[in-house]
Amino acid sequence: MKFLAEPQQQAWWASRTGFVPVGHKALALLNESGFYEQQPEQRTALSQMLNTRPGVNSQGIRLGNFPQIREVIEGELVDVVEGRKSVEAGLDAAKLTGNALLRVFRVINGAAGQGEI
Repeated sequence: MKFLAEPQQQAWWASRTGFVPVGHKALALLNESGFYEQQPEQRTALSQMLNTRPGVNSQGIRLGNFPQIREVIEGELVDVVEGRKSVEAGLDAAKLTGNALLRVFRVINGAAGQGEI
């Protein structure tokens, strides 16, 4: 994780994938290297994120019961890594429980459009 958090790695990833850099130092590296001058279209998503006033649709992931679903996924991954479940069994269990949590969220909140994993 430390390696992935390094500004050089973030800048490399952003320059190769089109994803926006997640840190200011990575952004500075991309600017200093001339990346955005050479590929100005790559600045579009970044500009939209930096120049948008935070609101209900721009404050992070919009997935009902996300903290609970993340805990389920993490627990299943631990079972897989520690050999208690196969990868397929762990993913199937995470999907089953995650979808159940999404349905609960939908019923409680009347949330339209909350699909399945």
